[in-house]
Amino acid sequence: MDVDLSDIITLAIETKLHLNYPRPSIAVLPVSLSVSLVNFAASLSVSFVPRPPLPLATAESPTTTALTFTFAPDFSFDISVRSLVGARSRLQDIPKISQLVESRVRLWFVERCVQPRYQRVVLPNFWPSRAKEGSQSQDQDGQDHVPDEDDDVAVEDDESEKM
Repeated sequence: MDVDLSDIITLAIETKLHLNYPRPSIAVLPVSLSVSLVNFAASLSVSFVPRPPLPLATAESPTTTALTFTFAPDFSFDISVRSLVGARSRLQDIPKISQLVESRVRLWFVERCVQPRYQRVVLPNFWPSRAKEGSQSQDQDGQDHVPDEDDDVAVEDDESEKM
């Protein structure tokens, strides 16, 4: 499926860089950085991985239901990086910082979500097991009892009652 995001998602950070050379606390440099995802286009592949039945499950097979997704290598995205360094004499939108941030974001995305790599999201178990199904019955002691998987369930036919 094709995914196309043409909105702006921004993450902004403001901090101070403390310089400790040649002596401790020689200078404090304010730094502001804003990274915006402006456009993202890619082909997305989504797979539903059902949980195998318990007798067939092995140690290396997953025992939970999951959803996996991966992106095709021909993705494209546009990132806008704005930077501001300094207090009195300010350096704004330094190209080297923009190049560094964009390359790191691209590398992070490729290493985690682009084929052959994928992300796996474990889905919660919506369907109860047999032990959790049914209703409560009362024991001879008057206590509520929830049947387990180990409890034998007897099914009686009408014909067996007649004999």
